[in-house]
Amino acid sequence: MTAKQTAGKALDMLHELKDLCYSEQSNEIFDELHDDIHWQYEGLSESMSECETEDDWESLHHEWLDALQMAKDIKNYHKIITNDPDIGWIYS
Repeated sequence: MTAKQTAGKALDMLHELKDLCYSEQSNEIFDELHDDIHWQYEGLSESMSECETEDDWESLHHEWLDALQMAKDIKNYHKIITNDPDIGWIYS
């Protein structure tokens, strides 16, 4: 995956995650992350807009990889906190 593709994928994932907040697929815990996700999205978008050459994109490839990993971590966190665990409670 090229640096530009990595950045684009991370940006897309952050946009999707931001849209998950306050949706039917969310909950109060995940909704609290909305502002943080929003600012990560804005920061990544700004960094991308400052790239003018392929060398610019490549010089920030590590940043794009970090942003993509962060987005994946947030997505995994969303799955964990929104899935109702199948616990066989004995006592009610």
